[in-house]
Amino acid sequence: MASDTMTVAALSRPFTLGMFYNAVKDELIPGLTLWDAKTLKDNTGENSQHSSDFQISTSDTTQSKSSLLNIEASLKASFLAGLVEVEGSAKYLNDQKRFKNQSRVTFQYHATTNFKQLNMADLGTLDKEQQSIIKRSSATHVVTGILYGANAFFVFDSEKVEADSVQEMEGSMRALIKKIPAFDVEGKVDLKLTDEEKALTQKFSCKFYGDFILESNPSTFEEAVNAYVGLPKLLGEEGENSVPLKVWLVPLKYLDPEVPELINEISIGLVIEIEDVLDDLRRMEARCNDSLVEGVVGDFPCLQEVLTRFQKLCSYYRADLQKTMVKILPSIREGKEDESSLRRIIEEREKSPFSHEKLSKWLDCKEREVNVVWACVEIIPDIKFVANQTELEREVLAPLAVFSFCFIFTSLETADPCLDNMRNYLDGEKSGSSEPTYISDDVLNQMTDKAYTFKKVENDLKGPKVKFFVAAILNKKFPGASSISTSYESFWTLEGVPRDIEHLLAPLPSLCGPSHPKPSGLGLSQVTVEARSSDAALHHSPSWSNSPSTDWRCVGSLSSLWDGRMLWLPCWFSKPSIWNKSPTVSPAKCHHTSSSMLQGGNHACRDHPFTFTTSHKDTAGGTKDLKF
Repeated sequence: MASDTMTVAALSRPFTLGMFYNAVKDELIPGLTLWDAKTLKDNTGENSQHSSDFQISTSDTTQSKSSLLNIEASLKASFLAGLVEVEGSAKYLNDQKRFKNQSRVTFQYHATTNFKQLNMADLGTLDKEQQSIIKRSSATHVVTGILYGANAFFVFDSEKVEADSVQEMEGSMRALIKKIPAFDVEGKVDLKLTDEEKALTQKFSCKFYGDFILESNPSTFEEAVNAYVGLPKLLGEEGENSVPLKVWLVPLKYLDPEVPELINEISIGLVIEIEDVLDDLRRMEARCNDSLVEGVVGDFPCLQEVLTRFQKLCSYYRADLQKTMVKILPSIREGKEDESSLRRIIEEREKSPFSHEKLSKWLDCKEREVNVVWACVEIIPDIKFVANQTELEREVLAPLAVFSFCFIFTSLETADPCLDNMRNYLDGEKSGSSEPTYISDDVLNQMTDKAYTFKKVENDLKGPKVKFFVAAILNKKFPGASSISTSYESFWTLEGVPRDIEHLLAPLPSLCGPSHPKPSGLGLSQVTVEARSSDAALHHSPSWSNSPSTDWRCVGSLSSLWDGRMLWLPCWFSKPSIWNKSPTVSPAKCHHTSSSMLQGGNHACRDHPFTFTTSHKDTAGGTKDLKF
């Protein structure tokens, strides 16, 4: 009999001596017993077994957690499948790090108080009523021994840190948390910390999982120390408040040969494989959280949506695995199936869209995308984000937004073939083969270059009537990013494509090209521009004329900028009807959006051509006109 006796971790479940247990499903069967309370009491032996210790762990794997709770492989398999509902201190098993880039240190207090067991030899043989009780139940074992005590876990989690700081933070936390028992001086707290240690405690929080009833659960290091010091008293003088920690089970077949028995156990190697798969999926979800809490992700709903969708799909797949395991594990233990059916599930994962390689590659690409967006936004900080094209139009069409510029991320989209394949796989449909989109170094460089250009435009055109925005609007003709300029008079695009601001910032060959080098002595206030047309008006920034001439002649001195390559002339063009906000220019016949950062060249609307005449003083004091 001794060789068939099972020992299982109680996991804060309410075991009592004489209780039935189904080892096939690892479940208690309350309410049924073979003996009355008096018989059980008369045949129970008890031994004192007082002990206490503590352990520190920096690992967040299921293996390390189950080791702290002394969980054997078979019970661990049931827990992983979701067959076992845990309570008390065992809830620690379900606690996961929220972020990949987060330091975690766990402090465990473990105490034992006494051991109770049934003297089975003195209970005699079963009568017919007792045999009937066994047959009516699904039990395979009976509880014959219980070790009592308690566990407590103080889980200390740092705030999210940079990847290269995780180990350093973990080491500092471990060194401090290891001192917790030293702060207990004869049952009283003597907490003396250096200034450096006090500063460190502000960078992590505490969660408590225990078999003790506390007045309030600790959330800080100081509260954790106070709670730890008071734990021994909470057990009671005689250990009356302790709970089952470990349970001994005897097969019922020794009492009734007709009782079904446990034929097979799950091999340790297979349990480890299952454990690795589920832990890997949780790590993917934690990596996703790292990106989701990035400030820039919150500003772009499309990024947030795909990351959240990925996270949910991983969670659904993990739930599907557990659902399948719930069906297969009991069948293996009863001998109806062998382990190959469970191993097949693990092997199929590597061929599915949920393989480690595919999930990791998708996250690599998405993390790079987030980093690229962050890099661009850092170049143009303090600029308003607009969530979508509708919001952008609303901002541009606002009465005060005479002149608007928008930096647009054109490749951020919610449609994702990889996520579609994952969804199809979960739905039992055939999933195709797809690779996540990886932003190349060339596209990255182009995006940052455009961000710098946009920043330069912002610096040159800041004013009460000029607004700048950042948005994410899908446009495959401009991979990465694009910059456009708009006004409330004409919010249109050429062939549905936003006109890139860099087209409007092209070098001005007639003023500063190879055939026309920079005139010597040219100053910031020595350039004038004349525009002629029968039906248009020129206004220039920053002096914003409010009285355009109806015959379309406006000559003004511009605040121009020479950077050694080109002459920047901030201005915009429109018909006089701009002033009553009733444009008559046909959008389809316009080379550019009506408000632009122009730098010379022919940027006229086709129906309303105009010319520029610039003049500047040369070193001899004369005046030279250049027309274009």
